[in-house]
Amino acid sequence: MVRLIEGDEAVVVADNLCFGARFYADLVEVEGAPIAALAKRYLFHNDCPRMFGDYKGRLNILQEKIERAAVDGVILQNIRFCDLHGS
Repeated sequence: MVRLIEGDEAVVVADNLCFGARFYADLVEVEGAPIAALAKRYLFHNDCPRMFGDYKGRLNILQEKIERAAVDGVILQNIRFCDLHGS
């Protein structure tokens, strides 16, 4: 999606995609066993908005991203058959 948008001479300055920048928001713990730390990160850091739960919390995070990146516009997407989008 980012390539499609930027291919039309727009510049994407932030994203809130399930497997975009949100996936890298938290670091893996460096203490302890590396495999256990990776497993904990993958199992307990679900980036899918449907699994996030806190709708107002997600909106606050999105608002902070918008303000921090000083965006000129926001593109919303509706993912078909995703519970979050009600389709």
